[in-house]
Amino acid sequence: MKAGKYLFIGEGNDVKALNKTTGAVKWISTAPLGAGQVAKYILVKGAYVLIASNSKLVILNREDGTVQTPVTDFTSTSEPILFGGYLIGGTSSGVQAYQAIMMPDLRISSITKTSNSTTAKIENIGLGNANKVLVKWVVQKTDGTYRTIHISAGTINAGETKNVTITGDFNKGTATVDPYYVISELNENNNERYFS
Repeated sequence: MKAGKYLFIGEGNDVKALNKTTGAVKWISTAPLGAGQVAKYILVKGAYVLIASNSKLVILNREDGTVQTPVTDFTSTSEPILFGGYLIGGTSSGVQAYQAIMMPDLRISSITKTSNSTTAKIENIGLGNANKVLVKWVVQKTDGTYRTIHISAGTINAGETKNVTITGDFNKGTATVDPYYVISELNENNNERYFS
């Protein structure tokens, strides 16, 4: 059982989300880990609910219980934790950290470049309302030198997208939603995109 915006309960192979005040059922996910896989561990991260047994893991949408990732092999003999962008589980031979299964909270989904501007489309897919979002651009100018520019994206509400544009004729560069600015819960390594 895990409390959050809702109360999440593993019941055999199934997972239920209940209204934490009234107990009314919000949704039921039937055997999200597959047949015979008991939903033993439940972790909540932003808009996602991570469900694990001692051998499998899947990520569900917190609001409706839909499966967001394929079922992944996950070996753990103890309750896993989320730390530093990793899912960490204890095994019989030590500690195992899984990175690939983490989903970004705030990501750059695309870059659009024209002759005099570059636009990053930012999606808020795992946070509540993200305030004071900062985009860090590292760009190569036409003379070959590099320049770093920070642009405020302001607030990006939960589930919304926002375009952040930089003007100028740049050959290439990167755009990064800066995880070290004011949003401490971002999963870094998922929030940078290269363009040329």
